[in-house]
Amino acid sequence: TEEDGTKTTFTPATPTLAPTATTAGVFTPAAVVEPGSLTTSYTRDTAGRVTRILAPIPPGTVAATGRGVTCPDGPVTGLDKGCRALRIAYGDGTTATGNTPAGQAWKVTAELFNPTATTATDCAGAPLPLPVGMVSVPAACYSYNAGKQLTSVKDPRTGLTTGYSYGTHNELTTLTPSGQPAITLGYTTLDGRLKLTTVTRPQAAPLTGTANLTRIVYGAPLIGAGLPDLSGTAVARWGQDNAPSYAAAVFGPDYTGTVNPTTGPASSADWVYADLSYTDNAGYTINTASHGAGAWQRTATTYDDQGNVVQELDAAAIAKVTTDPKISPAQAGLYATTTVYNTDLTNTAGTIVTPAGTLVTDTYGPLRDAVLADGTIAPVRPHTLTSFDQGAPNVVNGVGTNPATGAPWRLPTTVTTTAADVTGADLPGETVTTTTNAYAAVVAGTGDGWTLGTSTQVTTGAITRVTVYDSVGRATQARQPLSSGTDAGTTLTSYYTADAAALDAACDNHPEWAGLPCRTSPAANPSSGGTLPDSVVTGYGLWLGATTTLETSGGATRTTAATFDVAGRPVTAKTTATIAGSSALPGSYTHYNTAGQVDYTGTLNAAGTGAETGGRTSTSYDTWGRPTAVTTDDGTTTTAYDTAGRVSAVTDPKGTTSPTYDSATEHRGKVTTLTLTRGGTAGTLTYGATYDAAGSLVKQTLPGALAQVTTYDLAGNPTSLTYTGQVTPVTETTDTDGNTIYTPGTPTQDQPWLAWTQGSDITGRVRTDTTGQGAAFDGVPGVTDITDVTAPAVGAAPSSDRSYSYDGAGRLTGVADHTATGYGADLTTSACTSRAYTFDANGRRTQLATTDHPDGACASTIGATTATLSWIGRYDTADRPTTTADGTGAYAYDTFGRQTTLPAADAPTAGAGDHSVTAGGHNSTYTLDANQRRATQTTTDATTGAVTATQVNHYTDSGDNPTWTDTTTTGQPTLTTRYGESISGDLGATLSTDGTASLPLSTLHGDVVTTVDIPASQAGTTPAVACSGWSDYTEYGTPRDPAAAATVGGDRGYSWLGAKQRSTSATFSAGLTLMGDRLYNATRGLFTSTDPEAGGGTTAYGYPTDPINQFDLNGHCWSWAQKACDAGKKVGHILRFARNAQMTAMAVTYAYVRHGRCSRSEGLTVNCEGVRGANGRGGFTFGNAWMHETRNRDYSAKELRARKRHEARHSTQYAILGGTRFLVAYSVDWAIHHGNRTHMWFERMAGLHDGGYS
Repeated sequence: TEEDGTKTTFTPATPTLAPTATTAGVFTPAAVVEPGSLTTSYTRDTAGRVTRILAPIPPGTVAATGRGVTCPDGPVTGLDKGCRALRIAYGDGTTATGNTPAGQAWKVTAELFNPTATTATDCAGAPLPLPVGMVSVPAACYSYNAGKQLTSVKDPRTGLTTGYSYGTHNELTTLTPSGQPAITLGYTTLDGRLKLTTVTRPQAAPLTGTANLTRIVYGAPLIGAGLPDLSGTAVARWGQDNAPSYAAAVFGPDYTGTVNPTTGPASSADWVYADLSYTDNAGYTINTASHGAGAWQRTATTYDDQGNVVQELDAAAIAKVTTDPKISPAQAGLYATTTVYNTDLTNTAGTIVTPAGTLVTDTYGPLRDAVLADGTIAPVRPHTLTSFDQGAPNVVNGVGTNPATGAPWRLPTTVTTTAADVTGADLPGETVTTTTNAYAAVVAGTGDGWTLGTSTQVTTGAITRVTVYDSVGRATQARQPLSSGTDAGTTLTSYYTADAAALDAACDNHPEWAGLPCRTSPAANPSSGGTLPDSVVTGYGLWLGATTTLETSGGATRTTAATFDVAGRPVTAKTTATIAGSSALPGSYTHYNTAGQVDYTGTLNAAGTGAETGGRTSTSYDTWGRPTAVTTDDGTTTTAYDTAGRVSAVTDPKGTTSPTYDSATEHRGKVTTLTLTRGGTAGTLTYGATYDAAGSLVKQTLPGALAQVTTYDLAGNPTSLTYTGQVTPVTETTDTDGNTIYTPGTPTQDQPWLAWTQGSDITGRVRTDTTGQGAAFDGVPGVTDITDVTAPAVGAAPSSDRSYSYDGAGRLTGVADHTATGYGADLTTSACTSRAYTFDANGRRTQLATTDHPDGACASTIGATTATLSWIGRYDTADRPTTTADGTGAYAYDTFGRQTTLPAADAPTAGAGDHSVTAGGHNSTYTLDANQRRATQTTTDATTGAVTATQVNHYTDSGDNPTWTDTTTTGQPTLTTRYGESISGDLGATLSTDGTASLPLSTLHGDVVTTVDIPASQAGTTPAVACSGWSDYTEYGTPRDPAAAATVGGDRGYSWLGAKQRSTSATFSAGLTLMGDRLYNATRGLFTSTDPEAGGGTTAYGYPTDPINQFDLNGHCWSWAQKACDAGKKVGHILRFARNAQMTAMAVTYAYVRHGRCSRSEGLTVNCEGVRGANGRGGFTFGNAWMHETRNRDYSAKELRARKRHEARHSTQYAILGGTRFLVAYSVDWAIHHGNRTHMWFERMAGLHDGGYS
């Protein structure tokens, strides 16, 4: 029995291996039972080999048979519906051939229920009919050479085959992905052992030659020319006790020189191209180094005697410590991330029940200046304290004890985050958040959280959210904090059962789908405003993908039908509805080529068998499997790659974007320049980038001789943003008539135009945000007064000083907004406006009190006047707003909870009046493409029906941001505008067909406040001399001047969050903001429809209640606005690296193929971010490589470290089991537990919390 209660039963591997009185036996697992689950069983042959892995059999009596489900070990025709198993076949005297030697696994088949007759393929490539009923589907076929080495793995469902070949020492020498050229692994004998030293591959056309994907140097010099200094003296500077004793270097595909596997590059100057890892005598990676920001960037990791990481100094911390003479070696640890583990915990009998080093009790982040509760700034460290097992049941000798294990439960019950001083002591009154977890069953007879290891009640800031689970850990109720459990604030989920025991009768007697979601519905209809959808999955496919989902509400229905191929890949999707006022959506069709890639998608044809010719998106690939051309009705977009596998150019029908990477001072694979072509003969726009020690973008040079400069603290929180450009100083003189004369001087470059500074609290939330008057020219030679500035003219930017406060639940509750009355106005003499938000426990805004302080003191009461809007009682039990604050205007909804009418007072466009499809006398309608994106937006006069404006969006990738638009307004010519991103990934320029460019300047939040125009006749390098307009916004996105926001936002309305290309258009969306799948109303801080992802926000309609620090850009779920990157953890890295090298090489290649960026992480692991298609929960690990679609910057530092720890443990599992065995075993684990990772052995061993599963 394991710590979490998982019980494994062992039996003799074979009868002959049973123990006797004189000999020990050999035992193997026969059954596994996890907490709250049924039994997974294993069948073995006489040789002790596993031949079948049977998932838990659904319990109960099936009405159709009058007995329980039986799954005998025999022909698939003898299995009942509800049996799910993997069967492994081995070569024997009958099946053994030259390709499948006796004793080797040659086929894995899945035994499961097939609802629709179809045809599969067997291992020989012959058709295999699959009738309705229980079937056996070949899922993997294996071939071997005469030495019983695996030579190919084929998925007969897709025909994809991966090939392997070997050398004379049994080493893997080639790995050949299906339909692609081989990846070749080269070895050298070092220290008496064969070691992987090179990974190469033929370049894909049009490139020629061979790509050196990876070259490895073992035993790299510890000191020497061109290398980082990690000597004893150097490491002592940051308090490290011992220098490393061993080093290994990895050169990536960007290095074209020669590499010797023991001595390294021919020139010592070329070490900068390598990523180096250093170990101690025990093999732990204690230092790493990579070259960037003009220096070697080093990290340091300290372990305790048990191998736990206790201190991590990242590159930024070491850079600070080594460059600041005021920091002593003894103080260096203050700038580290420190992890504290429990000491030995004993019961009242004196027995150690939890050994030291088992639980993380405290973590301390790096020291940084943070804003405290009283508004002062002090150097502090974030301290997270975790307590365990408070109030745990089954107390034995004074300790709550898990009866299944006899050990403590070891579940976190209270997590507190506060600010600690340099001594580690918590500062009084500085607790930021406290979260308590309760585990007792909320409803009698339901799942006990202690047994399941899952909290049933989570309380933060006195707000408790309740989840009810069944006995196997599936959520059956999710309650809003104010819900009674029987109203619309509770969502019920029922699951299919084999018997009549389902919570909903519609879900009874379906053993073939037992355990899968059946019905999701509110516990009751809302208290007003009509019904909400009741959703039932009425069909599942062969591989348990939902094929039919029926939603019903108020007599209306919406049916989503999907089909999958025999491999479980989605092929068609179609939604039909009877909702009044709704328009039909086109269905979609996806086609795959023989290499398993999507070669085209499009609108489902009338027969439902393919895609219409018009509107298709077709993709071509090179021999590495990378997309090279995407063709739509708008033309073809091509992608080219450099010799290192990185994107070198993307050319769409309107222009080309070309990034280049690294420089003489930067070798971390980062984009350092980017060019955008302009229309006509205007040339190009060029962006440049430099990075700091942590890899954060600190200076981005922009066209027009502008620059964007950002500073960060050690936690990666932005502290300032400055735009610089050309300033012309003036000299003020007085002529003989007494007139003032301004004489322009010599223009000076790289001077401040606009600047913001931010102060954050200990968790990184913005507490203060300040900007100066229009442009920060104070102190520039020749300028003594802001009114003396004649060039550049910077619009009408007022200065501001804003502070923010939050409650214990992390919600923005107070804003002190001190904004000057206009450009050039004295901030100290301007009034202050404070806004106080209150929310109920569900997170619904109940009041907004706006107070004007005419004396400019935000805390003053002298002459202060307050206007309060109250929405208390203005919501129904489904969290839908029902009326305006004064109750005079009502919201209307359709039967699926979508707002059809917003009252005038809550409309985002002032004076627009009530609007559903009509606003200000105009109708806006949209057509969608096959990917459900807005294709055409049309505005018509509500009275005459005449078209007044049309915008056609053109997309060249899978995102929801158009690459260019064609906008036509009545009486005006069509304007074509292309949108280009900068190196930061934000909107970089809007480009007209004649070459005119407009550069948006945005805040740290991503709000576009002004633009800089570059005429078509002006070169991109010519200094800009003016900004155009100024727009400012409140915290929830309401523009202070809608007309100014419309000017700054342009045709697409890229204003608030415009840098993220979120569109707010008065013309095409009545002032609502398009956030991915939903429309957002800044006036109320709410979306206009329900969240497509349950639990994505505090309510189904809510935008983040902390809009300063959180986004919901896609309308699905909240995320932090600002992220940072950090390092990971190591356990047995050298062994792991060696055993996983082949898999890692393949993974890195795959990542480059999928547009990812790979960099060495801690412990010789590889972190591949931005890998297309590697989204899922959080990506996946292959060998030593963690591949994920999410960018590193979109994780918090803490989250990124946790994910790296989790994936590093998966890498260790790879190393222990071997790649093929791991993949098979993990797939089995997944199948057994129906994809529930919280129950999977591999995920539990890797750490559920670190993986984001708890």
